Amino acid sequence: PPVKFLTGFQGIDHDHCVHGISVGPEGKLYFSVGDAGVRDLKSSDGKGPVFNSNTTDLRAGTVWRCDIDGRNLELIAHNFRNNYMAAIDSFGNVFISDNDDDGNQQTRICFVMPGGNYGYHPRGAGQTHWHEEQPGIVPKVLRTFFGSPTGMCFYEGKLLPEKYRGQMLHTDAGPRHVRCYRATPKGAGFDVEREDIVTSTDNWFRPSDVRVAPDGSVFVADWYDPGVGGHGMGDTTRGRIFRLAPLGFKQPGAGPTKVGNAGEARTALASPCLSTRAMATAWLRSQAPAEVANTARPLATGNHPDWLKARARWALAEAGQLEPSDLDGLDRPTLAAQAARIIRDYPKAAGLASKLPATDRGVTRETLVGLRDAEAAKASDAILRAAASWDGADVFIAKALAIAAGTDEKRRQAVLADFSTKLPEWNDRTAALAFELRPPGMAERLRARLAQGGLPDADSIRIVDFIAGDDEAAAGKALLDLLNPKTSPAVRARAAEASR
Repeated sequence: PPVKFLTGFQGIDHDHCVHGISVGPEGKLYFSVGDAGVRDLKSSDGKGPVFNSNTTDLRAGTVWRCDIDGRNLELIAHNFRNNYMAAIDSFGNVFISDNDDDGNQQTRICFVMPGGNYGYHPRGAGQTHWHEEQPGIVPKVLRTFFGSPTGMCFYEGKLLPEKYRGQMLHTDAGPRHVRCYRATPKGAGFDVEREDIVTSTDNWFRPSDVRVAPDGSVFVADWYDPGVGGHGMGDTTRGRIFRLAPLGFKQPGAGPTKVGNAGEARTALASPCLSTRAMATAWLRSQAPAEVANTARPLATGNHPDWLKARARWALAEAGQLEPSDLDGLDRPTLAAQAARIIRDYPKAAGLASKLPATDRGVTRETLVGLRDAEAAKASDAILRAAASWDGADVFIAKALAIAAGTDEKRRQAVLADFSTKLPEWNDRTAALAFELRPPGMAERLRARLAQGGLPDADSIRIVDFIAGDDEAAAGKALLDLLNPKTSPAVRARAAEASR
């Protein structure tokens, strides 16, 4: 019979509640909760924090991770609207769709950074829809406009053409699409291109999920309904399942149905089918560390596909058996970022940090977000070194710095106490970081500099923009002081706009 191991999800029989369960490459459950929120949610064993939706660090829609039995529950990211299903590739990259299309065509695809705030609340006049102009808000990687986005997964098979391999597949029940999103690493973020693979004029076609079969074909679940959304449905009895495969493909025998030894585990771990791989992961977790090493190590290096190497490395890390010789290919961004995640999440792997490529921005991103819960004294130097080396353009590094600095005001001030010493020059790069991180003492320093005068308009406007985000009364006074005829027209106009 079913076993209930997590409870506390709000919005019963509601479109914006808990949904989208998937299994990650390390064997953990991932799921999302829409902006109906959570109340008294905790791990199945009762250990750890009790989670309640709030207006600070657990806001609106959320993404979660836990052990397969509900223990070790973690909040990954928050402040979505109605995020549906996390798609996790073999390297640990997490992407998710978010639905806000009540007439405004703002559905989006997000790369999920641990600790990230994705900007749905608070709502206010004169603000952009997802508040991506504000400090600490992680931007989307793709806007998909009209839609009611649903299931998503990664295609890590070989049956479909090369352009789909390693990429996201996504269903959207609103416009009746099955899509591919091709994500290419770009700095610490991604460039994402969209291709609509399946479209339909059948108004009852409502694709709700997509999964990869053991043979590499793709199955699409169609909940078959005349409408979508609104917490309801018009047809409660019928549905359809479609299969995508090359013309003329003959379906082979079924894939593995059990895993009971090392050979079966290797075969299952190489499958493009998530449920088949999950059987392998479960079997490996039940074995002694030496058996895991004997089973997984042959797949971790050599000529195997990178996604198979990645799966084997998760198994080795979980068993405490990952060694430097298991980490070839770190010149490739996907494997390098995975290695950084392993080193961040598995204490026994910490000694492998010297293997990480120092200039890889995905490594920098993953290392930074891992510092968000570290003691301020431990985190400060690494954060400020990363800030000093920031190129001024990679927005995902800037957001990772904000996540690393954290939201606890006392800790944040301790982490950033030496910001002005490490970045003494005021320029576009420093201004952008100061706006993003709000280091202590910066507002006072800039108000004093603005009062001295003699700055070019561009520098004065940057300072006005920074001060405008300060809630202190002195900041308001500094802006009002600029509303006089001696101030240049451009600076006076910006100060007037910021004072409203």
